[in-house]
Amino acid sequence: MLCELGPAWALSRQVGSCCETKSPPALAATFDPVSGGRSLELAHRRGDNAHKAPLEQQPRENHEDRAVVVWVSGLMTSHNPHFVTRTACPACRGERWTPWYACRFTDAPIRDYLQAFYARQGGVEFEHLEGAEYVVVECRGCGLVFQRDIPDEWLSHKLYEEWINFERASRLYPKTLAELEGYAILLMKVLAWVGKPPADTRLLDFGMGQGDWCVVAKALGAECHGFELSEASARHATSRGVKVVPEEAVAGGSYDFVNADQVFEHLPQPLETARWLGSALAPGGVLKISVPRRRRDTRGELSAGSWDAAAGGGPALNSISPLEHLNCFNHRALATMASAAGLEMVGLPMRFEYRYLYPGGPKQVLRNILVPLYLRAVPRSTVLFFRLHAGAQLTAHVG
Repeated sequence: MLCELGPAWALSRQVGSCCETKSPPALAATFDPVSGGRSLELAHRRGDNAHKAPLEQQPRENHEDRAVVVWVSGLMTSHNPHFVTRTACPACRGERWTPWYACRFTDAPIRDYLQAFYARQGGVEFEHLEGAEYVVVECRGCGLVFQRDIPDEWLSHKLYEEWINFERASRLYPKTLAELEGYAILLMKVLAWVGKPPADTRLLDFGMGQGDWCVVAKALGAECHGFELSEASARHATSRGVKVVPEEAVAGGSYDFVNADQVFEHLPQPLETARWLGSALAPGGVLKISVPRRRRDTRGELSAGSWDAAAGGGPALNSISPLEHLNCFNHRALATMASAAGLEMVGLPMRFEYRYLYPGGPKQVLRNILVPLYLRAVPRSTVLFFRLHAGAQLTAHVG
């Protein structure tokens, strides 16, 4: 449940409006969006076209109605009460960014994208997005591209429980045989790598969705738990026999392998979550993080407004889709975040990489032979494995 997100969302739970926060006075600050500090001078722009232009093309204005916000642990409230503004890079905590793009959620092309993308799943109530902006920046330190203004707890719950209707989404996006086959292949490689009998191997699927990965793991004989914030998804997984664990049971869970597949792009504070998942690993345990990889020309596609392909399921801007994909990683950003979280990258040994090859014909088998070799020579992947650094300091935190 989203109210269990912990310190990452402590601020957003308290905010009814910018003037009604109950945060301690020592943590309150007045933020100047023009000269001010950490939000890249991006608040309260006016004008017919300013809200649609790439940020470097937008004029500076004299803002007399400067916003009052509250800053807590890298987050502060937006002028829309349902958004918070991240004031540091969520992957490396850097404070030097390059602005890429800004557009109000309620203006074209972002409104058109949201209408098209969510229409079949449930739909968007745009009155809750009034005054908020889709702002994309790039961290100059680690290269992460991320959305500056993100939904708070209340809006996130509405997004994932109402605007994405569980029943509709389940019918629209059923798991294919190829996807389930991929889970089975990966799990067999992992079980071989861990080197224990499956019944003695503890696995965790973080952000398990409907529990498909856990069901396949159980079928292979492993002890597998799932963690999921969506109430509807967690109930469905439980009905399938998946053991769903609460947040407090994850840290210290002594898992041999933690799977975080297509989750970190959604998180408000991925660095803290990586530390938290590190605390769930058994000695020698492995954390797998898999995220959509940032495309080479994402900035150009943003400026060109290539939203039609993303709304139709194409790849163009899916990796930075408004409201959901808050973080857009490349290899360097993901590796930097993991290192800051006390994790070190490890590779799946080649003897296990090639123990099981995907069926599907000679071309697919050849691809699965060559791709691991290529990625070792040219590190571009955003599907990475990590272990704890010796002596890493861990904190239990999800968000």
